[in-house]
Amino acid sequence: MKNKKYSIKNKTVSSRSAVLFFVFIIIFSTIIFKLAYLQLYSNNKYSIEQFKDSVSYTSLEAKRGSIFDRNGNTLAKSISVYNGYFSTFDYNRYKKSNAKLKDAETKKLDKIFDILQLNKEEIFEKADQYNNLLIKKDITEEQNATVKSKNSLIVSVTNNKEVYFSVLEYDKFKLYTQKAREAEEKKLDEIFSVLEIDKKKIFDRAERGTNFRIKKSISPELAKEIKEINSSIISIEIEQSRNYIDGTLAPFVLGHTSENGGQSGVENSLNETLSGTNGSKRVIRENLNKSVEDVIEAKDGKDLYLTIDSTIQKYVSEYGQQYFEKEKPVKMTVIVSDVTNGDIVAMDSFPKYDTNNPTVPLDEDVVKEFDSLEEKERLERIFSMWRNPAVSDTYEPGSVFKLITASSSLEENTDTLDSTFYCNGFIKDIPGITLRCFNWQNPHGKETFTEALDNSCNPAFVQMVRHLGKEKFYRYINGFGFGKKTGINLPGESVGQIPKSLSDIGAAELATMSYGHGISVTPIQMITAANAVVNGGYLLEPQISVNNVEKDSEGKIKIKDNEAIVKNQIISKETSDKMRVLMEHGVTDGIVNKVYSNKVRIGGKSGTTIKAVNGKYDDQKTVASLYIAFPIENPKYSILIVFDEPKANVGGTSVCSPLAKKLAEEIVDYKQITNNNNDENAIVRKTKVPDVRGLTLEYATELLKGQYLNYSIEGSGSSKSVVTGQNEEPEKRLVEGSTVNLTVSDDENEKLLVVDFSNMSYQQAMNVVNKMGYKYKTSGGKGKFVSSNKQIGSYISKDEEIVLTFED
Repeated sequence: MKNKKYSIKNKTVSSRSAVLFFVFIIIFSTIIFKLAYLQLYSNNKYSIEQFKDSVSYTSLEAKRGSIFDRNGNTLAKSISVYNGYFSTFDYNRYKKSNAKLKDAETKKLDKIFDILQLNKEEIFEKADQYNNLLIKKDITEEQNATVKSKNSLIVSVTNNKEVYFSVLEYDKFKLYTQKAREAEEKKLDEIFSVLEIDKKKIFDRAERGTNFRIKKSISPELAKEIKEINSSIISIEIEQSRNYIDGTLAPFVLGHTSENGGQSGVENSLNETLSGTNGSKRVIRENLNKSVEDVIEAKDGKDLYLTIDSTIQKYVSEYGQQYFEKEKPVKMTVIVSDVTNGDIVAMDSFPKYDTNNPTVPLDEDVVKEFDSLEEKERLERIFSMWRNPAVSDTYEPGSVFKLITASSSLEENTDTLDSTFYCNGFIKDIPGITLRCFNWQNPHGKETFTEALDNSCNPAFVQMVRHLGKEKFYRYINGFGFGKKTGINLPGESVGQIPKSLSDIGAAELATMSYGHGISVTPIQMITAANAVVNGGYLLEPQISVNNVEKDSEGKIKIKDNEAIVKNQIISKETSDKMRVLMEHGVTDGIVNKVYSNKVRIGGKSGTTIKAVNGKYDDQKTVASLYIAFPIENPKYSILIVFDEPKANVGGTSVCSPLAKKLAEEIVDYKQITNNNNDENAIVRKTKVPDVRGLTLEYATELLKGQYLNYSIEGSGSSKSVVTGQNEEPEKRLVEGSTVNLTVSDDENEKLLVVDFSNMSYQQAMNVVNKMGYKYKTSGGKGKFVSSNKQIGSYISKDEEIVLTFED
């Protein structure tokens, strides 16, 4: 019995133990399950609690790659500077700390603010706002309900219907487990979608961390002094500052940077190459005096070598500015390229800006104007100031486009060098419109192909394009790259405007496009297409960066020339050879004669278009342009110049030739290009002898020099002596440099010729009047010449008064 009773007792004890064991298992399992649930599904609330108010982030900026020209000269580089940063995280801890710690930190802050000459209250106010970014105002009821329903820790909405993004919570969000982070990001995607906000932009801003910069470019001495103060809130970081060796040298090519990376030029288009990858510094702080740092090092950007030659770029900058000030256009663009491989050797536009101070115009009057603008309008003007006209702006190319028409016609053999055309001054067979030659008052009459290009005769080119036909012409317009981007690696490239289809080309459109009206191009498109005319027919992609840069065994950089990127061959070498001869003839004997140089053989074509303003052509506003290539017998370089609304002159040849000639001759000297004027294919340049009889010696010699002729005088004479005879007949063609013998008279009764003022401005006419010694009066304004009380070509005595009338 005892044994049996004992057995029952043990069984009872064992049963109770088993029950307790199972209860323990259930409780333990519940706890484990709850912990797992909290870890995976409760927004990571407890997993990051230990980090609450204890982690701050600072982005470590990668060193941006330097930019060099094709010869290895530095154009832009990043330099190390000391910048001061304010930690909002530590500032929040500071506000919650005890009196002793707070007083000690306050003294440190006061010292630093005094050293940096900063307003403490303003910095504190910014710190209070910095933790929460206002990302949307005045949201709708639907948006308000959606944001609240997502219950996000990062995005919140106030009673005033303002949406804020917490930078501190975003920092903690980066510590979430993958599953919790995905859950929160799904909420954020839905919130940003309903708010119509770019999530990437907000995240990029938040990635800057909870620190913000309070002072740039602190001197090393002050930086050392601040570090020794050892504030937990303000730190000194070594960062990179972008420096341009010459802020006005090729600003539209180089561009500039901001805190957000490259803003324009190659700084923008090649930002990924230059910028590298930023690192980060995470600080885990236990209190104001104790912390642990976790650093991910930055990866520096790569250096960039441009096709720009800084010496040639300086020529363009210096001489371009001179002619910009002389002609006073709205804007002006100059491009120098290598026709053999498409390299852009120089590119500039005027007015320009300083990349070292990109938000302040160079013109003081414009600075004053900027100060009076509303913020939105001022920003628009700043962005416009950075715009690169060489790739972004379009214009009607005018007669420079005749290179395309002529080469297409020769390639298709619809016209040949033996073809003839007839100009009576007008094209009148298109219903509703009349087209005219620029020289309509003195028509060209019968012309050869060469003369048509020499004279830049519009009616001849209308006849030429009609022979070619719109189908073929449209194919060549596309083939030469118009209506599409060239592919140059610069931001903001425009495509221009050409007819969308053949059906958009009527009789009027076909006629006007033959001489470059009714079509718009960018300067980079025009120089690229014109290069194909002279380089053997190859349309090349323009290149702005050098692709082949190597280091030798000693670490020295070796720069190799770019290979040409050929898009297609649009005309044959034979046609290209013919065009080069025609273009040189245009310089030696044609309308582009002012660009002729004794240093190098040049071929070219100028253009003048009446500018369209608000959809209507304005006779008072023109675009003057000129394309040249040299040495034309074996082209290496080309130059395109475009003046938008020049004031002193209006024609492409008169406006652009002096600058183009100056640049070409500087490049020839710099590159030591040999003049081949003596070879058997060289064209002997001839010029027409002007009629200088009846002119004063002063004015007569000016006209002779303008035609590249020398002179000699029989006997002696003063500047106001009157020329009574010349040994060479007017209009006779002489080799440039020939001498014309003049006979002069000092007789007071010798009469003066009334010169032709019809194409002169007020300023030009006054120059002639003074050199002729006329007794004169003027009426009207100071615009273009209108009329004279004396018949042009008649003779007047020296005491007769001539009255000249000008436009207002």
